[in-house]
Amino acid sequence: MGGTGRGALSLEEVAARLRRIEHSRQVARAVRMVSLADRSSPTWVEEVEVRKEVDATYLRDWARSEFGDEVDAILIEFIEDVRDGIRDPDWDDGSLYAEWELAFDVLGHVATTKAVDFLERTGGYAFKTGADPESDVWFSARYAVRAMALVGGDRAREVLMAWFDAVNELWELDENILWELLPAVTPYLNANHVSKVLWLGSLRTQDVFKQVHRAISAHSELFRPLVIDGLRRRDPLVAGVLYPLFRGTTEPEEKRLLQEVHDDPAADSTLREGAGSVLDDAKPPPPQPRPIGREQISRWRSLAAEASDG
Repeated sequence: MGGTGRGALSLEEVAARLRRIEHSRQVARAVRMVSLADRSSPTWVEEVEVRKEVDATYLRDWARSEFGDEVDAILIEFIEDVRDGIRDPDWDDGSLYAEWELAFDVLGHVATTKAVDFLERTGGYAFKTGADPESDVWFSARYAVRAMALVGGDRAREVLMAWFDAVNELWELDENILWELLPAVTPYLNANHVSKVLWLGSLRTQDVFKQVHRAISAHSELFRPLVIDGLRRRDPLVAGVLYPLFRGTTEPEEKRLLQEVHDDPAADSTLREGAGSVLDDAKPPPPQPRPIGREQISRWRSLAAEASDG
């Protein structure tokens, strides 16, 4: 690697420092999860929130402690050096995948101008006309999109929405990228984006489908009247989003409309099936977060003990 503010660091030296950050990360998460377990029975939903909290609180400081003021330049160079062979099983440094992925997360939290420029350039490659879906840069785009979501602020919002606007029928569908992009843009969706979200839902690719459902659930007030209009017009485009939007509905008019669509022999078959799935599950039990088992909590206790010993 080239010279930096902390001297010339090899791939192995950068990777070792990233591994120290990851270990600190795991210990901090364990401490918080043990604290939760001492008060109640934590769930995996809470564990996800703990992950976010720990990263937002500590990741930037840990990175600056390990790499100094040149943290952005060092990690960008590391990502670019490792990227060329990260997917090659015969490459000697293929084992650096975990450290390479963490470097993106760190850049998202460091969020310097240089870091954000790099993330925009790397993530944006996948949305350019003529970009090669088989390239290493395209493979990197997924992680750049996820890291850009960590940046926050107006610039990140503008970049993420520009990428979302580039998703259309001509774009090379990449479920991995959409998996990261959809939750990142969900807070910013408005009426102008409804038709695109419905179109993505109509594709019925498994991972994209899940994220579309979450986006619609977060903006039910935005989608509901438009989807109701689509039902009345028997538009098959809304078939894939009926379940997350109307699941458990107690509104007589909505139930009546769903029944009409289900019974209409002239309606598209996917639309009838979608309406039927809602009617069959009209009163679902409230979803229960999955509890965390004792073995995992025990592992966290062992890890958390390092913090008290230190």
